[in-house]
Amino acid sequence: MFQPSSKPPSMADQWELVGPFKVFSRKNPGNREPQERPDAARDKATSSQPSTSQPARFEDDAILSRFDDSFDLDRVPPGLFASSKHQDDTFWYIDVGFRSGYTNLGWAKRQLDRRLDLPLKLDTFGIFSSPTTPIDRKSEFALTTQYIGLGRRETEWLTWNFYVGGASGSDKNHQRWLNLNLEANFNYTLIYTGLTADIYPWGVPKYRNYLDLREQLRASRPYLLTGVEVGYLRAKGWGHFAAAPVTLYSDKQKISNWLFAWLIGAGWEFPLNDRWAYNISLHYTFHLYRPEEYNGYNAIFAFRYRF
Repeated sequence: MFQPSSKPPSMADQWELVGPFKVFSRKNPGNREPQERPDAARDKATSSQPSTSQPARFEDDAILSRFDDSFDLDRVPPGLFASSKHQDDTFWYIDVGFRSGYTNLGWAKRQLDRRLDLPLKLDTFGIFSSPTTPIDRKSEFALTTQYIGLGRRETEWLTWNFYVGGASGSDKNHQRWLNLNLEANFNYTLIYTGLTADIYPWGVPKYRNYLDLREQLRASRPYLLTGVEVGYLRAKGWGHFAAAPVTLYSDKQKISNWLFAWLIGAGWEFPLNDRWAYNISLHYTFHLYRPEEYNGYNAIFAFRYRF
């Protein structure tokens, strides 16, 4: 899957701020004029006199040669969305992985505490254990969804990413002792899509076949991210407590919510070879609808493949 190409292994580039972030670099030379060498006046005096040993055009060629040696086109910063012939300047990529959430679920917790409190109180001898609920999934970091994204590197410091994800699952609890029955079931379905901008102050990592793991780590780069997301959540919970054939308590709850959120976070990208990278990010979502329920942290773990 991650078989490298036949190109020789590379060393990682040094960390340097790029693009608009160069102004924060200590190595930023500003607009200082280069200092003149002590023997510059003598060189000017000598060069001002015509040479009798060779035509003047040879001197012009030498000057142009020195100019060509010192001028590197790769060092010229491109525009925000300028095209370039360099293979690392622009490319498309795809992310495949999963997202783990840790949302507030404040309203859900209050509902479950109130609605499960009565049937559990009826179990005066502690025969039944507490049912598994979405709150337990949250505590176990098990609110996990599948994740896939499509993005593009626009400049040496900016990429954008369009993604979709979702999951469907259930928690079923059925406990029985003699003629006593406790049942609590939960079904849920979540789908979402969003668009983010990823900003790399030290540049997007280069996709190369690095010499070893140490060089891969040195080639990795952090980034900041922000974006918007829309989703849809549908969930249902129902259950009862019965002493057959009499039902002592029964309850159910359904929700269907559209979710609109703004997110902000940070991540780290680790290049594996000239095509593959591993991406980890953590962001916080600020929801416009029912923030006490849906605000929270989300961690993304994904493999990235560049085309």
